[in-house]
Amino acid sequence: MDRARGVGFTKTGLYSVVRHPRYTGIIITTIGLTVMVLTLHGDPQVTLLWLTQILGYVILARYEESFLEKRYGERFRQYRQDVPFMFPLKCPKKIPETLFTITIAVVVSLVFLVFPFYLIRIH
Repeated sequence: MDRARGVGFTKTGLYSVVRHPRYTGIIITTIGLTVMVLTLHGDPQVTLLWLTQILGYVILARYEESFLEKRYGERFRQYRQDVPFMFPLKCPKKIPETLFTITIAVVVSLVFLVFPFYLIRIH
């Protein structure tokens, strides 16, 4: 804990499941909104917008983590090793976490593009 500011390093609750629960929540919410838009309007451009948003959050999260690593050192490196990045999935050791996260986002985007949302529209 940084006694000067009264700020600590949280590793409980949602932070024990993913390192960036706020971004994970936003991603889950926007998945729902993307499906809603695809169902109602069938506009595939929203998929590109969703993917761009994910890339932005990955960049932002990496920037935050560089700050946390400088501030907390080995404690943060151990936490990073123990807790997944943005999705509650363990990344294979041979793949960088950022690439793994982006790959998951691309796969979801491809599902958005090929799923026949027009079949579930309410007329």
